[in-house]
Amino acid sequence: MTDSAAPAAFHARLKGRFAGVMQWQQLDELWVRVKQGVWYFYQLGEMLPTIALRGDELARRIDALNELLRQEHDYNYCGIVYADDVENPTLIKVYDPNNMGVFL
Repeated sequence: MTDSAAPAAFHARLKGRFAGVMQWQQLDELWVRVKQGVWYFYQLGEMLPTIALRGDELARRIDALNELLRQEHDYNYCGIVYADDVENPTLIKVYDPNNMGVFL
């Protein structure tokens, strides 16, 4: 894939089909799978990542995100995390629990 095609391919995947993680237990299981891999980790307001994370650094970032989601989305269900494939994820979207339903 050429450098110019990469952004278009990524945006197509980003706008593609995703499955919702509805239960907190499902999110726990997803995080276990994610922590075993190598991931680019991006949060709004940060610089785009240039290196993928793995191991302890990835686990630390996932754990901090998980804690934030559970504090800010104080419901008995998750419903704000989506993966392209829950069993074998390659792309995950996490929606900001403080901006659900906000249109700008």
